[in-house]
Amino acid sequence: MKKKVVSLGTLILLILALLAMTACKGRVPQNSSEVKTVIAGVYGAYPPFNYTDSNNELIGYELEILKEVDKRLPQYVFEYQKLSGDVLLTSVDAGRVDIGVCQWEFNVDRAEKYYFTEGYNSYDLYVTVLENNDTIKDMTDLDGKVLGIRLGGNSYNVATRYIAAHPELNISLFNLPLDESLTIPNFLNRTYDAILANPFNVVASNFSNTAKLKYVGEAVSSSEAHFLLKKTRIEDDIETLKLLNAIDTAILAMKVDGTLALLYEQEVTSYLKNLSIGS
Repeated sequence: MKKKVVSLGTLILLILALLAMTACKGRVPQNSSEVKTVIAGVYGAYPPFNYTDSNNELIGYELEILKEVDKRLPQYVFEYQKLSGDVLLTSVDAGRVDIGVCQWEFNVDRAEKYYFTEGYNSYDLYVTVLENNDTIKDMTDLDGKVLGIRLGGNSYNVATRYIAAHPELNISLFNLPLDESLTIPNFLNRTYDAILANPFNVVASNFSNTAKLKYVGEAVSSSEAHFLLKKTRIEDDIETLKLLNAIDTAILAMKVDGTLALLYEQEVTSYLKNLSIGS
């Protein structure tokens, strides 16, 4: 009789634990077949947002966001693949990965092909020049000069739209190499006169290089960073839209409960502090 009472008590405790888990994390799948695997393709070379540690493990702010999202969505399990910049979006397009991870900014061209999750990081772009350059103060001062952009990136989209809207300006474009260590040398050898960059990149560059940068004028574009998911036809996108909605719900909850701000402090602010100590 005593054994039966203990067994019943244990069962009650298990049920209570299961109910608590459900309340905290949403619906608990009834079996493993209900858990869907989500493959995230990660650029992996943009610290502190996505990069690799000494063990070649993917780390960074965006990885920590997705890991927290994973904890909050028991109906999904997330896996990560490091992909070079030239194949990341093509892998999303081909369906080899479900999510693209690389501080993606919204623009109308991308919106034709991709769904954007809830934003999780400010990503405003400014005209950026060498610190001793006092002649360029905004986009209008780039007449007859060269602006560094990245083909396929939002800087290219922003620049080309601005140039189209201002035909009176003669602004040449130069495609920036993926290797960001070449940014300062290219400035110094006058490959370009300015680039479009966000304040974080300017601060990080200034900690790492003797030649300093500064951003000038008002933001040329204001946006946030997002994860990307492939669009197809609406009738074929039911599972994608379920995943998108689940991720958005989790990110919004992380904003409300302070988790997103905490992760930013741990991953981005601490990264900048370490750079300043080492400089």
